[in-house]
Amino acid sequence: MKKNNGRIYFKDQWHDAMYYVFSLDSPLWKTFKGLMTSPGKTGKEYIAGKRKQYYTPIKYFILASAVYFLIVKITGYNPVEMQYKAMGTNPPISPIADTIRNNVNYFLFILIFILSLFMKIFFPRQWQSYPENLSYSFFIIGHFIILDIIFVPLSFISPMFTFAKYFVLFYLIWAVYSFYEGRFIWKALKSFFTIILSYIVYIAVVFFLVVMYYKMFK
Repeated sequence: MKKNNGRIYFKDQWHDAMYYVFSLDSPLWKTFKGLMTSPGKTGKEYIAGKRKQYYTPIKYFILASAVYFLIVKITGYNPVEMQYKAMGTNPPISPIADTIRNNVNYFLFILIFILSLFMKIFFPRQWQSYPENLSYSFFIIGHFIILDIIFVPLSFISPMFTFAKYFVLFYLIWAVYSFYEGRFIWKALKSFFTIILSYIVYIAVVFFLVVMYYKMFK
């Protein structure tokens, strides 16, 4: 075996990067696998202190966002325009509507804080604190973005796949459901309304911010 002389070489960095991304033992892969198959368990284990085996929630969200925006930049993907194309109509002409359509996914970090708040509102007696809900929200919104990426190439095959992306919302409902304790039906209903109301408030906040921007700077 060749002895390391203490210098850093490109091949070593490449090897480390490939191991970190593709190794089944890497925190990134374990986090992805855990959030895909058992999101609630993954979140609870991370909060309980088993953090070395998982990717940091904020970094997971940032990585997912970076990959998504890179793909959008390269492909010119616009989900709202794809939806109108699938319906055979043109999007309404409005500067505010155009800004929201083109930038809504850039505000997803706001959804994280809104979701954490609604999780605390609907599950007030659970042991998780707001900061712990916030960490879990970074996890599941980051994974939501990763799942959403799947529909980008499919939408170019058929714009109808753009509507299928809304089924990814069921992942968020399941993720919230699996994170808390409680009776099946009651917990399922609370999980459903947690996601739906969070998304509605998120869209309202984005609309408000865009309107205020136009009033102040346009």
